[in-house]
Amino acid sequence: MSFAAPARRRDQLLVLMIDGDIGRGLGQIIVRELGLEGEFMSIDGVQLREPDFVDVGEMLDPPGVVPMVIKSLLFS
Repeated sequence: MSFAAPARRRDQLLVLMIDGDIGRGLGQIIVRELGLEGEFMSIDGVQLREPDFVDVGEMLDPPGVVPMVIKSLLFS
């Protein structure tokens, strides 16, 4: 999986964000079928635009809930 770990090793969390409602299914395919190793999080329902960036928080209880903030950079 060269897109996720070019040197076949990844030590940091990989976060995949998708605008549709397929996060869980796509995440399972990537981990189970493609054999991605290491921490991985797939979040759906996120609509981003240029030049947005995202702060992702720690997992909350109930499991699967992740707080995130979408921010836009504005330059004049």
